[in-house]
Amino acid sequence: MKDWKTLTIEELASLNEEQIKMYDKLICAEEGIPFMDAPEKPELAQFKEDLTVYKIEGIEGIAFTDVNEVNNIVEILSKCKSLGSIKYNYSCIYFEQGFKYYDGKSRNITMQSEVIFSEQTAKENYEKQQQNTKLENEYKDKLATFNDIEAKRLIAVADFYNSVTTAKSIIANRTRLTNIFYTEYLPLTDGNTTMAMTFLKKAYDVSEDDEKFILTHDIKAC
Repeated sequence: MKDWKTLTIEELASLNEEQIKMYDKLICAEEGIPFMDAPEKPELAQFKEDLTVYKIEGIEGIAFTDVNEVNNIVEILSKCKSLGSIKYNYSCIYFEQGFKYYDGKSRNITMQSEVIFSEQTAKENYEKQQQNTKLENEYKDKLATFNDIEAKRLIAVADFYNSVTTAKSIIANRTRLTNIFYTEYLPLTDGNTTMAMTFLKKAYDVSEDDEKFILTHDIKAC
């Protein structure tokens, strides 16, 4: 491949996507910048609750997997006349930490259901989390390496991409002027290129290089 710095404006502007990528790689090779694709985010293990348990309102820390057993307990508790609840009073100035007392008001005993992890799944979750952590750390390391390489690559290829962008802009402008020249001014002067160019220069900013381009290209070539 030719050194990109030796390419003409037309050659730079005509580079296709594949050729631009090749020059990008060539510049990196010359600068000793390694090739590396952006790392893909790892597919992490998902966690999903798999067991429905049943609890009795007001009784914390215990749960049942058999709904019939819970219903039986709820029925029994509902018949207990001495069933009350423990409450706290923090307003008494003689008890700095407050005090507990029995509230014998009748209460409605209800059952609640909740989906949680089973014991086996909980054990598997620990192993999954360990693997997830390992994958995430590996990804972070790869991403840090990629970002470092990418920063160096962007600096190395900046002049090349700026030159390509500028060249494409220049050629686009010259193509526009060429179309105007051949479709508007040349017919207006009955094919007199000198007069047509004079008119074009009066209306537009046309450099010497622009003029050479226009006179050596026709509409079909553009």
